[in-house]
Amino acid sequence: MSDHTVFDPTRNTLDAAASPYLRSHADNPVHWQEWSAEACSYALEHSRILMVSVGYSTCHWCHVMAREAFSDPGIASYLNEHFVCIKVDREERPDIDSYMMNFMLATRGQGGWPLNVFLSPRQEPFFAMTYAPVEDRDGMPGFLSILGRVTGFYRDNAAKVGPFDPAGEAEAGPVSISGLHADLTDRTLGSYEFGPALESLQKSFDPGTAGFGNGPRFPAHSTLLWLLYSRDALAHLQNDSTSEASAIDRIAIRLLDVMQQRGLHDHLGGGFFRYCVDEAWTIPHFEKMLYDQALLLWVYATAARLYGRDDYAQTAHGIAACLERDFLKEGLFVSAHDADTGHREGETYLWSREQIQEVLSAGEWEAFSRAYELPEEGNFEGRIHLLRSDRYETSELLQQAERSLLEARQTREQPFVDEKHITHWNALAGLGFAYAGRYLQHPAYEQRARSIADLIAGRHTAGDDLVHAVIDGTASRTGFLDDYASFGLLLTVLEEIEPRYGELRRRIIDATASFQRDGQWYGSAQDDFRPVPAERFDQPVPSGLSMADMAFARAAILDRKMHDEGRSGPPLYEDFRNLGALLRAGLWHIVEGPDAPDWSSLPVATVFVHASETRHCFAGACRTGPPETVLPLGQKDNNI
Repeated sequence: MSDHTVFDPTRNTLDAAASPYLRSHADNPVHWQEWSAEACSYALEHSRILMVSVGYSTCHWCHVMAREAFSDPGIASYLNEHFVCIKVDREERPDIDSYMMNFMLATRGQGGWPLNVFLSPRQEPFFAMTYAPVEDRDGMPGFLSILGRVTGFYRDNAAKVGPFDPAGEAEAGPVSISGLHADLTDRTLGSYEFGPALESLQKSFDPGTAGFGNGPRFPAHSTLLWLLYSRDALAHLQNDSTSEASAIDRIAIRLLDVMQQRGLHDHLGGGFFRYCVDEAWTIPHFEKMLYDQALLLWVYATAARLYGRDDYAQTAHGIAACLERDFLKEGLFVSAHDADTGHREGETYLWSREQIQEVLSAGEWEAFSRAYELPEEGNFEGRIHLLRSDRYETSELLQQAERSLLEARQTREQPFVDEKHITHWNALAGLGFAYAGRYLQHPAYEQRARSIADLIAGRHTAGDDLVHAVIDGTASRTGFLDDYASFGLLLTVLEEIEPRYGELRRRIIDATASFQRDGQWYGSAQDDFRPVPAERFDQPVPSGLSMADMAFARAAILDRKMHDEGRSGPPLYEDFRNLGALLRAGLWHIVEGPDAPDWSSLPVATVFVHASETRHCFAGACRTGPPETVLPLGQKDNNI
């Protein structure tokens, strides 16, 4: 592991950084430093304000501020004279990012990146902001004037600036599995109410725009997973015709359909962009993140199995193809693709009608122009971002047209790729492939999941510890809850088929439990930064707490131990925890047997346990023999 940093307050030292994002700022005239004890000690010794600027390599507005404010000689001169300036890659140091973002949310009500936080020389944050232009513009104050206000405020109020302590609740953590040894037959089903959570989701969901609340549209991975697995549970509780089941169908199907039909989806490349900037899901922020592909692979594969929808299966296969083609490097997956190409957002992905016609035959053009919205005036800065029309219907001719356009697009200049391998996000990719393999009956996906786990175990360790990332072959820091919880969860899934993962799973689960100290769960504890309480929010990725909760419950089942009921969290906020609560309430099927199961005949929510006899447990009742063969909901409806 390498955590060596170069500190020199007289120059920009990011040329020596491992992070591609930090290196992209190496040419700024700002005397950027990496976060280090030396930089913080220097600020304290010289009574300098710390300016900590957090971003990541595929962040559009991070690039804009790098080109504008951070490249301006006047601003750089002021920063170098009055501040110690520190650049942080949020993907490399999620602990620092979490702390700074919590401060911004607590003081400003909203946040984003670039995340610029000003701290006292004692590392006490007192002001946070995101993007600012060089000079006053469109009602926004210029960055230089903001810096003047910051220095003036601190000069006059230094004594009033105090520490910021993010709220951490001891009860927010996962339930421990230690000391629970009851057999599964003694499981008592706890009460689980779907109604209150669904009522809350229905109030937040706008069926017209297919989104929760107002503003930009993000893919609600954890919420969709909870909805889909809840729908499966209701079907097996003989509540298939209840208002709860109908409510789930209305929200889940509407959201899944819109996401795959409109601008969030890269219809040619198969993956998904990070979010759409408008409520109609038309124009995305064009960056692609590994975690979105991983979680949406899981979501669409689950929906395909649950509803028997071929289009959902094709969307899942498209995500897998995108991962294999665009993200795979040396067996693991890189973290992200930039939104910009040549400093122009979305440039790689946009078309004119003429460009499309140049690539396609007359027949292909006819099929494609029917299947996609192709306005003459464009829909993004005079050009076309592809959206499926209401007349979209797959055909061999349309598929050939889509392949031809993708091949043409691949010859263009491509966005920058951040090639770091993040343990946490690769474990999520493993989960996506593992479940896609089961639900889509695609053994190569399951093999990919096993390969991911084996490579993490082989490359992403330092002694007995998991490293957070590998950058250009160099391992980064250890000691982050997200890495242990996600990898432990993946191992519990793989162990269902291959018991060889059991020993490693137990070691990782035990290490995950070490992040709880004195009743409090921590996301990390680094030697150069304060301990950071574990996050609870399950967007854009499941929190370390929620993944640990699910991993602990699954581990207890695999070890034939009892697990506690756990608790649910607020909808939209802790929906991956709510997914785990379904499992803890007995609403996943526990299937035991000597041979690997036929996943195509089992319910979506199934945990398989190797045992000498075949048994099936659900909703507090166990019986000998396997469960009845389960048809997808769509096929079941057709047979009524």
